[in-house]
Amino acid sequence: MPAKTDMTTELSLLAVLALLWGASYTFIKVGVETIPPVTFIAARTLIAGAILLAII
Repeated sequence: MPAKTDMTTELSLLAVLALLWGASYTFIKVGVETIPPVTFIAARTLIAGAILLAII
């Protein structure tokens, strides 16, 4: 039988996820105004790839 998880922890993690996901549009808007879109996408992809490689 699996252990019962704390609902507060799950809801707070979901709220953090929603906040980060929603804030990404603001960061993209600011980033594209600052640097060219292709450079921004390349940097974002490289950073995501490095994080994914570290997790795997």
